[in-house]
Amino acid sequence: MINRLILSLNPKFHILNKIFLTLIILVLFTSCTKNLPVDTIVYQNDFEKGKGSMQVYQPNGIDTNSFSLNFNNKNIAGPFNHRTAYIYLSQLPTHVLLNFTFDLYIHDQWAGYGSNPPDYWGIFIDKQRFFYTTFSNTPNGAQSYPKHEGYLFPPASDAIEKLPGLYTLKSRVDGTAMYHVVWSIAHDRSFFELALSDLVAESNVSIKSWSIDNLKVVCTNIE
Repeated sequence: MINRLILSLNPKFHILNKIFLTLIILVLFTSCTKNLPVDTIVYQNDFEKGKGSMQVYQPNGIDTNSFSLNFNNKNIAGPFNHRTAYIYLSQLPTHVLLNFTFDLYIHDQWAGYGSNPPDYWGIFIDKQRFFYTTFSNTPNGAQSYPKHEGYLFPPASDAIEKLPGLYTLKSRVDGTAMYHVVWSIAHDRSFFELALSDLVAESNVSIKSWSIDNLKVVCTNIE
């Protein structure tokens, strides 16, 4: 079972990751015909046919609901509130980099640091807290994204599109903020665990929720 939002941040993990990633980038840029990167897609889901192998957890165990949402004329995975979306990939090909991307929808009354406690959202990789931030759709609530918790930016900073809200802000054309999330990390394990989770102030999906779409994981090796 996934331990939601209680995993500790590991600074050493991030320092080593940055050093390893820098070395790999240097190799890529100093090579001509050798040591070229080769990408292999190991997971891809546009959620048009449901959540597939992705599992969803609630505080007391797995949630078997479909979490299939038609929004903005497409099917996406959600809406989530006090939930963890989780994928586990095994038998990965040999690789030195791992890239994952997805679209993130922040629906309705997220208030970032304007809420007490703040409206948190996080990424967890291989049982380590990798990225922890806040989001806001309200004018008086600053958010941390696109950086991690502790930074202050205006609401919806770095959003690529504003869309109507899902429930309580459905009448507002900017009630949902859509983000395109992209990460590239040093990784060579044969397995990969990705968990996306929230800890918003209200446990009510009609007040604050989030959804995802177009989740893709790519392994990169140098050959």
